[in-house]
Amino acid sequence: MNTEPDIARLAALVTEPARAAILRHLLDGRSWTATELAKIAGVGPPAASAHLKKLLACELIRVSPTGRHRYFRLASTKVAKLIEQLQSFAPSYPVVTPGERRASLALRACRLCYDHLAGRLGVEITETMVHRSWLIEDESWFRVTDLGA
Repeated sequence: MNTEPDIARLAALVTEPARAAILRHLLDGRSWTATELAKIAGVGPPAASAHLKKLLACELIRVSPTGRHRYFRLASTKVAKLIEQLQSFAPSYPVVTPGERRASLALRACRLCYDHLAGRLGVEITETMVHRSWLIEDESWFRVTDLGA
């Protein structure tokens, strides 16, 4: 019996375009309905349901039933970090339309990525907090100092 992690299965799961779009969209930290995620992924509701079922089976997302709706979100910070890491290696598509250009500029300035602030504003805030000794870079993460607390 093979007990090695199945990286190929995980890679195939997260690199399918519709599922990748869903996972990227869930990086905002909010919960979304299957209908909303179908629109984001550019697929119909039945296809979105199939994709969400696969993501749930591998525990990359979680679902919360609320009334008649089911809301999907990333399963953990660990999953968000995986998606962010993959994005850092992925090629970017060229910005073509004026709307894409405006959105791209706004996202580069400031955005929320799952559980943290990102973009130029996030970087400037972090640099200021390090400069004032409120944070210390501890390996690849930051740690709040006594002064920062």
